[in-house]
Amino acid sequence: MRYVQQTVFYLILEGEEQLSQPQLEHGIRDSVCGRTAQDWVKEWIEWLICEESDRSPLTSQYNQNPFDVDARQGRYSCTLNGRRESVWFLAGPVYGGRPAGTYTKWVVLPPTRRWHILASPFTSYVSSEEYPALNRRGLYQRAKKDIDSITALNATLDGVALNGFRLPIKTPFRIQNIPPRNVMSLSDEELERCNNTVTMCADGHIYWLNPLHPGLHILHLSASSPVYEFDVKFQLNVRAA
Repeated sequence: MRYVQQTVFYLILEGEEQLSQPQLEHGIRDSVCGRTAQDWVKEWIEWLICEESDRSPLTSQYNQNPFDVDARQGRYSCTLNGRRESVWFLAGPVYGGRPAGTYTKWVVLPPTRRWHILASPFTSYVSSEEYPALNRRGLYQRAKKDIDSITALNATLDGVALNGFRLPIKTPFRIQNIPPRNVMSLSDEELERCNNTVTMCADGHIYWLNPLHPGLHILHLSASSPVYEFDVKFQLNVRAA
């Protein structure tokens, strides 16, 4: 399948006090709330695929009202220096139902956490349930091939280039509670055979931001390959008391 996306997200981040200026982004060896980058990316993938297809973060119907807070965000949190912290996930609609051209979306992040932000312009996740002909090694190789084929990759925050990191997940992991109408197009019969659980590997480019200063910021991510195009602007309005 070929996905073409150009998206603008408007985010409002709210905090209880002014944030100190952090290093812009996390590295692959960092952790938040005792969870590694790989842990959080697995959670991000689960967040993507465990809603029914008409409400998945990969469709434009997801969270259409920015004031309806996504209760699945911040499931894992901790307290650091007296403040609650967690990771907020971002994704754009790659499946139909959005207008052509730029897709604009506001996302309101509640003031209950100090949010680190995780997004990816291209992450390939491949399950044995979606592709039963692939063995364990084949799952990762399929995902790796998708990411190896990227011909252009760019990321900036307020015009400053970001490094990000590539995160391969070679060891298969499981995601449970796949819904009947799902973005992997698994039928009811297939879900019954796998007990609504998929086993997958993944590979992708990740951008994981530290909490930002109050004010306006623009995060621009783009990626393209022979079978994929992604161009997304996240316009952030960071609010702090």
